[in-house]
Amino acid sequence: MRVLCAGRIAEEHFCNDVNTGAAADIRQATELARRMITEWGMNDKLGFIAYDGEGPIAAGSSNCRRARNTPTHGASHRQEVRRQIDTAYADAQRIVQENVAKVKQIAEALVKYETITGRTSKH
Repeated sequence: MRVLCAGRIAEEHFCNDVNTGAAADIRQATELARRMITEWGMNDKLGFIAYDGEGPIAAGSSNCRRARNTPTHGASHRQEVRRQIDTAYADAQRIVQENVAKVKQIAEALVKYETITGRTSKH
């Protein structure tokens, strides 16, 4: 998620502008955070539980009774998705700030070469 946030952050930092270019990254980060929380049990607050359309299912249990999804569940899921993304965004901001010179070098190389691989070739 941090990588998905970094493009928008670099755009804000270097161009003092934000455009619609990050829309796909935002959707992908949101979907990743949602799946981390509702499918993979990767959230301390909501626990090691998978949530489907019917409500929570205890991880590892195939016959667990499902509680009906309540508005509270939806709100808590949205809050946790937001918290997860906000944390990733703040981490990405810190990493970009700590590495501004390197980010600038990468951006300049992309403008010049369009594609960079990280490998250097000796011809």
